[in-house]
Amino acid sequence: MLASPALLRLAASFVLSLLIAGCATPEDPARIELRARLKQTAVLSEQELGRMLNEVDRSIGDKVVRFTQEAVPGELSAGELSAGELSKDQREVVFGMLTNHNGVYDEGLSTSGDAAVRVFNAPGLSLHAEYSAARRLFVDVETFLPLRFEFRYEFPGMGDYSLELVVQP
Repeated sequence: MLASPALLRLAASFVLSLLIAGCATPEDPARIELRARLKQTAVLSEQELGRMLNEVDRSIGDKVVRFTQEAVPGELSAGELSAGELSKDQREVVFGMLTNHNGVYDEGLSTSGDAAVRVFNAPGLSLHAEYSAARRLFVDVETFLPLRFEFRYEFPGMGDYSLELVVQP
């Protein structure tokens, strides 16, 4: 008895799926270990923080990063942000802490929507010398991709802003 064409297509799809899954490169064991550590509530050590920031930087690479700021969409580029650190490259403002770790610290594990995130805090360049500013980057612990960025002055209302981030594949 011959199999129906639909059954043959189903079987071929199944075999093809298994072959494709078998060809996928396995995830780096160090990345798996880091992900497990990030899900723990304890604050990251300086070494773990450095590893995490480097991994986030690798995950972003040269990919296009889109943002939404107060319901207005945009793309991070070499232009200026609407508030905060004037005359600085947008990507440098948002992601500079990934390569320059000076003053960066881990605020710990948190949630953003349904995602578990680590929140990283770094000094920001204030337009007002008498007031300090801070940058916060919220990173998904599963994907190592940033979800949100905040720029805050010591006192609210001096030019604070936040960006919802999406890294394009």
